[in-house]
Amino acid sequence: MFTKSKWGGGKSNLFCRQNKGFTLIELLAVIVILAIIAVIATPIITGIIEDSKKESFKRSAEGVVEATKFDIADKMTDSGYTYTLSDGKIVNLNENVKISNSKGMNGSIKYNKDGEVSYAIYNDKWCVIKEGNDVTLSNNIDKCVLVNTYKEEILNGAYPVLDEKMIAITYTETGIPKVADESSEWYSYASRKWANAVVLVNNPSKTYNVGDEIEESDIAAYFVWIPRYEYTVKGDFGVNGESATNPGYIDIRFTKVSEESNGTASYIEGNPTNYRTQDAFKFGEENLSGIWVGKFETTGSADNPTIKPGITSLRSQNVSTQFETAKKIGINNSLSLETSMMKNSEWNAVAILSQSIYGRCPSDSTCPEVSINNSSDFITGSATAGSTYNSEEGVKASTTMNITGVYDMNGGAAEWVMGVLLDSDGKPRSGYNISNNSGFNGKIEDGTEKTDGKTLPESKYYDSFTITGENTKVDLMTGCNGGKCYGTVEFDGWYGDYSGSIGPDRPWLMRGGGYVDGAGAGLWTCGGGFGDAYELASFRAVIRGT
Repeated sequence: MFTKSKWGGGKSNLFCRQNKGFTLIELLAVIVILAIIAVIATPIITGIIEDSKKESFKRSAEGVVEATKFDIADKMTDSGYTYTLSDGKIVNLNENVKISNSKGMNGSIKYNKDGEVSYAIYNDKWCVIKEGNDVTLSNNIDKCVLVNTYKEEILNGAYPVLDEKMIAITYTETGIPKVADESSEWYSYASRKWANAVVLVNNPSKTYNVGDEIEESDIAAYFVWIPRYEYTVKGDFGVNGESATNPGYIDIRFTKVSEESNGTASYIEGNPTNYRTQDAFKFGEENLSGIWVGKFETTGSADNPTIKPGITSLRSQNVSTQFETAKKIGINNSLSLETSMMKNSEWNAVAILSQSIYGRCPSDSTCPEVSINNSSDFITGSATAGSTYNSEEGVKASTTMNITGVYDMNGGAAEWVMGVLLDSDGKPRSGYNISNNSGFNGKIEDGTEKTDGKTLPESKYYDSFTITGENTKVDLMTGCNGGKCYGTVEFDGWYGDYSGSIGPDRPWLMRGGGYVDGAGAGLWTCGGGFGDAYELASFRAVIRGT
């Protein structure tokens, strides 16, 4: 028989306490603490890992660059050399030079003529850029490109803005475009050499490096940079000007994008004052550092427009179709910057710059007129006697009297621009009648309205004109926002260029004149038309910088 112990019998209370587990609250507290530690520690650990990967990428990129130093002596040209890195492999690298840890890397490595190197290299996560002594490492792979390093001081900040799909070019002595070294002097407005660039077709025949001549078949479009500037005019005919048929030069000052002058663009008591920022450098509310202008009249087709020399210009389109066609130059060639149809003010921007000491004018005499493109076949880049744009005779048809200027602004085909007369309700007109019009909706000459056409784009894409007072046509002294049509009226009739009226019967602006206009054609030729699909009229594309 069992007896009770002195402890009272049964299971010991001490035994029960020794086998007691954690309470639910205690377990939850531990879990919460561990979770807090994880929340704090995980980003730190992840950050350490990511920083390690980032630094590893940077070192690998530097190793790739270092490898090119064993090859550059064989590649160096007078203007330097650029290597292209594509999916971890360097194009044209000597097979005896090996690179490692470069899988998935892309970008470019540039040597200037002095052997100094800059590069922009990226993979699927990181980007490293070295320019000068500055090295930046980021995850902004969409912007992993070298910026223009050469900056001409006289431009005062209005430097060329290249789309990532554009290639800066210079020309050989025989007039062949070649890839420019952007870190060296590839333009000089002080020497009347304007910045040029090309857009390549989507599948060019080869990869181009600095100094390489570019096959014409690989080029989709040529563009010329017009930097932001302000201007003023001495008297009626410019500095050294003798008459309307023998005018002088226009005073130009290149300006920063933050600077805007609203003077009357006229001398006071013989002094160059009252400067005015040219209207082309305002796009809606945005101030522009400059614009890229099609070097030639538009060529190609409505579906595949190009800007090329030596072929017939694209014509017989109404203005609305031209506007859509101009946009396709950028869309078809994957540009991030928008291409659009040239406005009247943008035409003026080229003409005024040309009529300056940075264009074709000497500082001590009158300015020679740009030669006419007298090709009856509308061949772009032609000049008197049908010469090519890069010939000794052909460059006389350039706005700079050298190969770097803009062509076809005197003769060739006349050019529609985005400039239109507003009706009494302040809306752009469509054209002359139901058959002869721009294709945009709006009033026609008899007061009725076209409604089955296209809607006009925002007002920033066109310049507008109004009829004031008792006038039946546009008065260029009062027809632009109630005031002077700056950039047009000051140069009315220079060189004997034709000046026509703008009215309800001819509400769309046409510039330059065609080869058929002979002496009446020119940079300052201006008049109204129907805006219709005219067989003698082409157009020009622009890219607006930022």
